[in-house]
Amino acid sequence: MPAPVTFHKLLINTLRGLGLFFLVVFLVFFLAPFSFKWIERNTWRSDALSRLAEPEGDDPMVQSELHNMKVPTSDSEPGSWSGRSVIRMTNGEYLIYQYWHRSAMVEDLLLARGSNGRWYSGHDHYCNDMAMIRFDPPAASIAEFASKYSLSEFDGPEQTKAQ
Repeated sequence: MPAPVTFHKLLINTLRGLGLFFLVVFLVFFLAPFSFKWIERNTWRSDALSRLAEPEGDDPMVQSELHNMKVPTSDSEPGSWSGRSVIRMTNGEYLIYQYWHRSAMVEDLLLARGSNGRWYSGHDHYCNDMAMIRFDPPAASIAEFASKYSLSEFDGPEQTKAQ
């Protein structure tokens, strides 16, 4: 004859079950949205790298910005040296960029290809429409811009860890 289940064992098993239940609820409702944002960001990153790899002449918006945006000077009006796709430096260099700013749950990401042929990525908070940089004076070069805004070089679309 089996031993009777004591109230103590029943209570412990019930608490274990409730603990497991609340752990699963936590994982589903709090961590799942983060995972979906991460997947969304990685998909965006692949698409952005593909768009950035295209020649400047293939994108009418980039072509228009490059044509209309003058090379800035140190006296340039704030924001006149950065557009929706292009950032100009005072030495004539430029970055063609895309950025991710959709969720507080997943950090910002800037991906850029420079007129020097190099690729850059950064995780600073660039805010909507790159407001972070629009009101700063223009950088003298891509190297200065990369240093000021914590951009790192990477190998471009071939590198899978372009964070």
